[in-house]
Formats: sequence, C-alpha cells, structure tokens
Amino acid sequence: MKRTLAMAILGSVIFYFSSQADCCTVFSVKNSDGRQVAKNFDWYIGDGLVAVNPRGARRIQAQKTNAHPIEWVSQYGSVSLTPFAPGFPVSGMNEKGLVVESLHQLDFRQRLIGGNRLISLEWVQYVLDRFKTVEEVKRFAAQNGFGQVILPVHFFISDESGDSAIVSGQGDNIQVVSGKQLPLPVLANRAYHKDLAQYRKFRQRSWLQKLFSNDGSDNRFGIVAGALNNGSLPTQTAIFKLLQAARIPSLTKWQIVWNQTHKSVTWRFFEGHRPQPGASINFKQLDFSCRARPLVSSTQSRQGAHFAPYSELDRTLATVRMQAIENALHAELSDDFVLAFAKPTQCQ
Repeated sequence: MKRTLAMAILGSVIFYFSSQADCCTVFSVKNSDGRQVAKNFDWYIGDGLVAVNPRGARRIQAQKTNAHPIEWVSQYGSVSLTPFAPGFPVSGMNEKGLVVESLHQLDFRQRLIGGNRLISLEWVQYVLDRFKTVEEVKRFAAQNGFGQVILPVHFFISDESGDSAIVSGQGDNIQVVSGKQLPLPVLANRAYHKDLAQYRKFRQRSWLQKLFSNDGSDNRFGIVAGALNNGSLPTQTAIFKLLQAARIPSLTKWQIVWNQTHKSVTWRFFEGHRPQPGASINFKQLDFSCRARPLVSSTQSRQGAHFAPYSELDRTLATVRMQAIENALHAELSDDFVLAFAKPTQCQ
C-alpha cells in the first residue's frame, strides 16, 4: 500500500515539474468579518498536511553548511499547510495574525543558491515562529536574507493591521515591495511590478478579450485586482467565489482563507474540478504547547480536521515527494534536509 501510494505521488510530481506550469494566487482583503488573506494552491497533487506548530519548540537549520547552524525557539504558535512536512510550510498564520504565503516565481532568472542561510520554506517557518508584524519581517529579510533551492519562490506577507509586503530574491539580494509600491495586495507567479503593469492593460480589454484570456499569472492577478478595486468581497463566500474565478481548473488543489482578525482558517480541497466541503479551525481551540511530535491533519479530510501526532507514514510520503522533485529537476538537497522531515521536536 505504501509503495503503491509512493509511486503514484512520484509520477505526479515529476509530471508537474517537467511542465513548469503557473501556480498559486494570493490576496489580502478586509470586510465585515475582519482582515483576511486568501490563496489558491495550484499543483498536480492535492494531498498534504495541516500542521499545528507549537510555542517553545527548539529548531535547528536543516541544511547545515557550516559549523554554526542557525538555531531558534518558536515564540508563537501557528497553523500551516504543507505538501511536505511540519517545519516546511507553503502557507501559514501564527497566533498573532501574521500570514506568510509562498508562491513559485516563474521569472526568477538567477542561479539558485542555498549557502549558510535558511532556505525558502524553512524561512517561512522561522518567520511564523518569531514575528508578528510585517515591519519585523522586512527588517529580518534585509539583514539576513535567505537561500533558494529546487524552485525559486517569493513571499506574500500580511499582518493583522493590514500591512502587506512582497519579499523576493536570494542571498544578500533581497527585494521588498510594500507601502505605496504595493497599491494592490495581490501576488501571483511573476514579479509584482510586471503583473501590475499587465493589469492596467487588462482593465482596457473588452469583455470578449477577457473571456478568452488564459490562466497565466497576469490574468489571474488581473481578475483578483479588479475585484478588490470594486470592493465586492463582503463575505467569506464572496472570497471563495473570487478564488474560484482566479483558479486554474486543472491545477487548483486547495483554497485557503486565513482570518487574521478572528484567528481562524478555512480551507477546502478539490477532487477533479469539484470543491469538497471545507474544514475550519479556530486557533482558540488548539493546544500550542510543545510536544515531541507535532500534530497534523490531512488537507483532504472530509470530516474536518482530526489532529494526530506526525507519523512514520507522513514522513515517508514527505520524503517521496521531495525525492521526486529532486529527480525531476536534477537537483539534490543535503541529507540533513530530508532527514529533518522525521526529526522529533525538541521543547524548551
């Protein structure tokens, strides 16, 4: 059973990375239900984990390239979604309402480097563990940078106040878009300024041109930006409808809405083109105390979230997915990184 499932995942992931499709759209909005961040997660496989990340967890940099790896203790509890393992989230919000979303950046043209820095999804966990405002994240990114491996990503950051930023680059060359440079809190899969420029052109298209537009980054950016400009998202139902309008029918696997005001998350998954009943979590109902094995639930549970300790099967599937990505892209992560999928949590 494990072998069959692992081989199915391997084939799906290799097919995805050989096609290099656009993926993911995220935006921030405020309505009568508070400040919220919503995202389409687009990929060829839809199974993954919802993880409860505790306070007081002692973490150590997975890819240890020198004698002094980065270590830290989580200050805030968080909830994250990941196709890999706890500690390597693609999406997350901590108990202070700080949201971090990672998206593949298609137009990143630099050679990917890891170096001695935290890398991509590991950096996401550090931010969720340690910060509560966008300003804190911006300072940390500028001072410490981060590495990129396997696929280049950029990050959409938002806090409870509504402050947002986009962080991209690698190493010491980190770019931050915020304030007046970020007139619309939307991000897709190209550099923000490129999709913003295309959106301004998109507004001048006829309804027929828009009808036959593709599902590329600029078009999805334009769909969301237009709705935000019109102020037409009064409810969570309206937010999910906008996610539907901006999704890639063949690829969208999860839709997530983080409520930063009320500290909750709602998500739903897809089977084929059909969204399945979603699950919701209120952070007040969660136990963020530290434990040896973090609590996880399947993103595809039909009965809502049912958390249990991270298991050997969870670790095996995470390792298979990562190895598939390495094989497809002819890249290799250090053994330390993959072994970190199974490492028990150390509590302070």
